[in-house]
Amino acid sequence: MKRFIWASLFSAAVIAAGACNGDDDGDGDGDTDTDTDTDTDSDTYDSTVAPVLSDATVTCLTGSCSSGNVWQFSGSYTDPQGDDNVLALQDIVVTNPNGGEITTLTASCGGGSCSTSGTETQMGGLGCTQHENYTFITALEDADGNIGPEVEWVWFED
Repeated sequence: MKRFIWASLFSAAVIAAGACNGDDDGDGDGDTDTDTDTDTDSDTYDSTVAPVLSDATVTCLTGSCSSGNVWQFSGSYTDPQGDDNVLALQDIVVTNPNGGEITTLTASCGGGSCSTSGTETQMGGLGCTQHENYTFITALEDADGNIGPEVEWVWFED
């Protein structure tokens, strides 16, 4: 497990170099829900075909680049239909204490792991010391349109 965490953190550090250089993919929300009600996360998923994110951790490196703090996300996944069936790009939705969306980051997934990083600016001004006030959510999707359960990324402190 420690090898996975260190390998993931190394991968995230490499990605963070891109974040420090202002690499913002400019993706939108990706949410196709057109109704106006509040999502209560009551959706169910089929565990026999849907991908599932696990060991999803987030950490923040203070002052690690010229544009401020860098948030790093790292997790693993399984898909009953095979790891290569999971879409390569997945959303991480960042919400405030009231459930309002602040921003969406895009994680790169492949080979059973997902990771990304974002600067404080890309995170909507969210500083490292504020992590307890926000949630980071992902529901993986595979190439067949199967969507797994929403998983909250947990704070990882070394």
